[in-house]
Amino acid sequence: MELTRTLDPLFAPASVVVYGASDVHGSWGRAVAERLLRGEPERPVHFVSERRPEVLGRATVPSLDALPEVPELAVLVVPSRVLPDVADQVLDAGVRAVVAIAAGFGETGEAGREVELRMARRAREAGAVLLGPNCMGVVDTGSGLHAAPWIDLPDGDVAFVSQSGNLSIDFGDRARDLALGFSRFVSVGNQADVTVAEVLADCVSYEQTRAVAVYCEAFPDGRAFGRAALALRELPTFALMLDEPP
Repeated sequence: MELTRTLDPLFAPASVVVYGASDVHGSWGRAVAERLLRGEPERPVHFVSERRPEVLGRATVPSLDALPEVPELAVLVVPSRVLPDVADQVLDAGVRAVVAIAAGFGETGEAGREVELRMARRAREAGAVLLGPNCMGVVDTGSGLHAAPWIDLPDGDVAFVSQSGNLSIDFGDRARDLALGFSRFVSVGNQADVTVAEVLADCVSYEQTRAVAVYCEAFPDGRAFGRAALALRELPTFALMLDEPP
């Protein structure tokens, strides 16, 4: 399967901005912020907040306009009611990849599905990629990117792509018991834009990946998934777990 666009800004961005970063213990905003700071000094991490002048000892900015340059990746940890508007703002600013954490879209019904598809179309029109919504984020240990709250995976050579957040947490705990490590973790969520098949196709050329584990509940394009799986045949292990047939 040939990629028609690059996922590099998602896996190895030159810089990152977090909308919704927080100091509140146990919050998603704090968990995302703390993990992304692990990637410094490999890449600068910025926090945008209209209410908090400082998060985790770092000054925030009220908008992307206050930054010297536009970050490549934006992680949006904001409520679902404002997520579409915030996504439009970062895409208008020139962000090349968006991770949309919030739930409350396609999994709730047709109206929510229409909203997430509009976000996906907007991202593609802007030449960007959108992961999610309703996802747990992304990790690339090779680039030092940790943008997945609550997921703590040891470094290694397994790429793990999952549609289930809770299963990912359990999988990570079990992997540590088995001394397994990971090159990437991708939580695709509702697959409004970036799909399991697209992530798998990108793993083919990722030298740090020697095996792939997949958990997926639905395939938007079964043929694309089949092509990606075929391209991965050279990897020593390919695990597929299906909750229901495509």
